Amino acid sequence: MKVAIISPTLESEKAISILSAQIAMKIKEKGVDIDLITYTARSPISFLKLLPKLKKYDIIHIPHEYGVLGFYGLPFFFVLPLVKLLNKKIIITVELAVSLKKRIPENFLKNFLRKMLYISQNKLINSVSDSIIVHEQFFKDILVNEYNFSENKIKRVPQGMREDIKLTNKNQAKKELNVSGNLYLIIGNLTSDSGGDLIIKQADKIGKTIIFATNPNAANTGNRKKVKAFINLNKKTVKK
Repeated sequence: MKVAIISPTLESEKAISILSAQIAMKIKEKGVDIDLITYTARSPISFLKLLPKLKKYDIIHIPHEYGVLGFYGLPFFFVLPLVKLLNKKIIITVELAVSLKKRIPENFLKNFLRKMLYISQNKLINSVSDSIIVHEQFFKDILVNEYNFSENKIKRVPQGMREDIKLTNKNQAKKELNVSGNLYLIIGNLTSDSGGDLIIKQADKIGKTIIFATNPNAANTGNRKKVKAFINLNKKTVKK
């Protein structure tokens, strides 16, 4: 049995790429014949070029996020059916399942179109996949209750932890950062999807020392205008 896990390159994306490389390495250590095959994030053409290589594999595993192929996720509507035509077992890890109950702070038309995109894209994922993986139970609940996925089709596999990370003692880290008292750490992209602004808005209630560890030029943040707008939003919140 030969397995392919398809991932963006590390140069083009810094989340799925790192996870996929770690997963492939650990699965290979268990004796499974698995290869990591990469494409350039936000480039549907580079993904399509992989298709001939996939013919020799029995299982194709695709870690999925809505916008990883760019162009508002639209390329998936022709890419995934082409993968399905290879007649292989397809496993898709849904890294993020957006609830239809989530209010998106945009005008009505954009809100409507975005939700239609989520619905149609998840229907496609459901139809082409033989099995779905999620990392959290609430993602499974969203897919089952809001997008009509079969509960038996979804497997919950918790996110793994790397074991080779150098840890710093909490008190030593506070000393190096020159902070004291309660400390709230937010890690994620500088976009509204991270939810960091929800924490910052409550600074007066939970304590005023909040560190947002991020990168304004992250490779997997495609819209620089949204990053800048989010930074300005949080600056105004802090000032207020």
